[in-house]
Amino acid sequence: IMTESGLLDAPTKQLGSVTVRGPRRMLNRYDLDGEKFAGKVMIGKKDRDENGGYTVRISPRIFREYNGVKVIGTSEKKLTFPLRLEITKEVDVKPLTSGKLDGDYELSSIHCTPVKVRVVGPEDIVNDLREISTEAVPLTPDVTTTFERYHVKIELPSGLSVTPQEVSVHCDILKKSEDYKIPQHPVTLKNPDRRWEMSLDDETPALVKVILTGTPSAIKEFKKDEDISIYPDISGIEKAGEYIVPLIVNITQSNVSVRQLDPKNIRVIVKEKKEGIFEKVLK
Repeated sequence: IMTESGLLDAPTKQLGSVTVRGPRRMLNRYDLDGEKFAGKVMIGKKDRDENGGYTVRISPRIFREYNGVKVIGTSEKKLTFPLRLEITKEVDVKPLTSGKLDGDYELSSIHCTPVKVRVVGPEDIVNDLREISTEAVPLTPDVTTTFERYHVKIELPSGLSVTPQEVSVHCDILKKSEDYKIPQHPVTLKNPDRRWEMSLDDETPALVKVILTGTPSAIKEFKKDEDISIYPDISGIEKAGEYIVPLIVNITQSNVSVRQLDPKNIRVIVKEKKEGIFEKVLK
């Protein structure tokens, strides 16, 4: 029994009885071997029947003649085999990961190149296949940046072949962020320039709204009474007067930054600093 390419599980031979005709001297021999009359049949995809089997007709013409003895009849007129058809299908590749990142980082996206592979195998298995997975790409706490892993193998189900057998896996790693809201934080009249002294008028609010952002661990450790100060920026002022100046936010905690400040500017009154009696004596 021979099969067309793409048909699986066919037996190599099938036994049956035949009726032969030939010289009496040959038919009376005890060593008349049925193998010498073996016939050949080809099963093709066109032979598939309505039940999914493959049926071929058997006739005396397919058998060989041996020393004048030939087959003139067969016990079976047709044979049916429950073969499986081999098909090809493109399926999506699903990248897998194992392990865990540091708590301040997350896997924001993951994809493969190529995104699809060609799978070859039995029809009943391949038709039900929607995706195929890779071996797991390890994620560890020391991974903090986006990376690409090459030559990642496809986890292949039994009885299937796949092309290509390896893919590249791209992992986007992002730093997590959380917000920390301070509805009212006082403005400090910090003055690095010893020539001036500052004050606010009665209508200027001395409290501002601040929204900070940072990694989860940094926000958890943040202390609003110790790690942040807000003060007017009067650098560049050369004479006394009233000014609207930007506010400077100084944060000592790492991995924390300002996302929103309201208001961003403040009105200040700048006066020339008066010398005290002790300073005059020194001069």
